Amino acid sequence: MFVDQTDFNVTPYIIPNQVDSRDLQDYIDAKETFYLKKILGIDLYREFIEGLETSGVIESKWLNLQWGTNEEENPDGSGDFEYCGITYEYLGMKEMLKPLIYSDWVRDNYRKLTSAGVVTPTAQNNSTAVLPDVEVVHSWNDFVNHWITMHDFILSKPDDYTWNPSKYFSYKNTLDI
Repeated sequence: MFVDQTDFNVTPYIIPNQVDSRDLQDYIDAKETFYLKKILGIDLYREFIEGLETSGVIESKWLNLQWGTNEEENPDGSGDFEYCGITYEYLGMKEMLKPLIYSDWVRDNYRKLTSAGVVTPTAQNNSTAVLPDVEVVHSWNDFVNHWITMHDFILSKPDDYTWNPSKYFSYKNTLDI
């Protein structure tokens, strides 16, 4: 829908060895739907998807939420908006979902299930295998930063969006406290 495999070919969210695998795109599709429902709530999620999948002209409010632009206020296409007297930049769904999906992918794929059981990777070529905690936490916190901006973007447009956040997301640390 918004994110695809090619979004994970660029730093800081590189997922290696995905050339011939459909697993990553299936994972992205499942996580994207799951998290959009959590982020937007079921009602706004349904309105958003129906608004984008219309056979007619797509309302600008849905395109603004998708891409982070606000054509009325920013004809240059920037994602700038004002809320409570402060200017913010909302970059859209893709930029919010990318670090979230990456965080989950790294966490879920660190260990591999083999015929010998669950194994962790071993280092090769003079490198050291490390736990993925720092990577997972860093990308999760990047998502939270984007989520906070999206939250303010939606709240700054009460005539466009009816939203009662069903879930609030908070920062994590490597100690999980």
